Amino acid sequence: MTTPKSYKGILKHFHAKDKVIQQFMEHLPSLLESNYPFDVALSYLFSRLELGQNIIIYASIRKKYKTDTRVTEVAIENWDSTKDTFESRFEIVFGKPVPTAIMAAKKAAQRVRNKVMHGKSVSEPEKRAAIAEGLDYAQSLNTLVMSELRFEPFGKITGITGAAPAMDASATRFLLKGMGFNI
Repeated sequence: MTTPKSYKGILKHFHAKDKVIQQFMEHLPSLLESNYPFDVALSYLFSRLELGQNIIIYASIRKKYKTDTRVTEVAIENWDSTKDTFESRFEIVFGKPVPTAIMAAKKAAQRVRNKVMHGKSVSEPEKRAAIAEGLDYAQSLNTLVMSELRFEPFGKITGITGAAPAMDASATRFLLKGMGFNI
């Protein structure tokens, strides 16, 4: 990926993404166009990426296993989602890891994000590249989940389970404990 040369380059990259990604990251353009440092846009982007990862795990469990809504919500809320636990939970739910190429974009962006969050020195080109790579990561995850389970986690997830009855709460708890959730 070529590093965007300015905030306008990041905006162009943003507008090249699917509409659902643009809507999910709706405040990114105004953050980029303002006088805020790129750190603010990067922080916002990662808060949205982490929300999207939570939605992926929650909605995928609900769709694949027809789990009880409330119990699944509690499990996700109590989950200490980290970069490592997302990858392992994804593999448990999908039966395969997130493809290496998709994770490479996230890891590159996350290195920069971590430096920014911990007060380390980061160049403006690195921050611009991290924002663009984060957008690529969101787009790739969205496409992957759509191909696997036919829903867009960065879009609307209403109706993902259809009309089928949900698993009862105790069976859902049992299933989620087996997946490693503290419930």
